[in-house]
Parts: sequence; structure tokens; C-alpha cells
Amino acid sequence: MPIRWRLSCLTAMMLRISFDMVQEAQLIEKTVDAVLNKGFRTKDILSADTTLFTTSQMVEQVETEITAANQNSSSTINIEETKANWTDKQDK
Repeated sequence: MPIRWRLSCLTAMMLRISFDMVQEAQLIEKTVDAVLNKGFRTKDILSADTTLFTTSQMVEQVETEITAANQNSSSTINIEETKANWTDKQDK
């Protein structure tokens, strides 16, 4: 299952629909696209003129993009607040 589909569709859909975390879902979609646009790929979606990364390396790249997006945005996502909100919603 390619990373773009797995992260963007499943994770973003879960955040958006189940937890009403639209901004967080959009951030995941945006950052995965940014990593893929840089030419990084896992083995399952590797193509010519792209760079092979392990799954762990891809996750690190997505985390780096999220951090950069938060630093460059006027509307940052507070990760700790997001975790707390998610936990509260899961407890209900």
C-alpha cells in the first residue's frame, strides 16, 4: 500500500471525520505531498529519478516537513494540544 494513500487517505480521513481535526488532516496531506514532490520514495512506489528511502526515513521526512510547516505558518498546530484533544475525544 503506497505511503501517499495510507497516510493521506486513511490517517487524514480518520482525523477529519472521526476526530474533527481538519487542520491536522490537511497538514498531513500537505507534508506527505511535499516529501513526495522532493522525489523521496519507499520501495513500493520507487520510480526513475526518485530516491529510495526506508519507511523510517520517510516518516522522518514527514516529521521534518511538519516541523517546518509549523515554524513557517502563522497558524501552527500545537502537537501537545492536539494529542490532548484526541485523548479527550477518545475517552468520550
